[in-house]
Amino acid sequence: MKVGCENRLVIGDKLLTVTTPGGPDSVFDRYCDKISLNPKTARQYRHTARMCTPPVRQLVADSGVHVSYSALREGARLAPSGKPYDEGFSTLRLLLRGSA
Repeated sequence: MKVGCENRLVIGDKLLTVTTPGGPDSVFDRYCDKISLNPKTARQYRHTARMCTPPVRQLVADSGVHVSYSALREGARLAPSGKPYDEGFSTLRLLLRGSA
């Protein structure tokens, strides 16, 4: 994984330790102010980090293929049903298998 992608996931991981999704917005917003990060962007980072589990991250790292943060974010993006469009990153998994 490239540094920019890893950085966003690390920030998302940190945001997960500070507040939980669905927790009080005021705590989250204050923390975002403290680190000078837009709350909307922070929520995307937090959500993507939560959905991009350690096995998915390891799969990307082991593949040797550059996977952008945008690809991870889009895989984690929520559909109107409230579930991720690509739960479990099955499309990413298929593409990485095909690149081998």
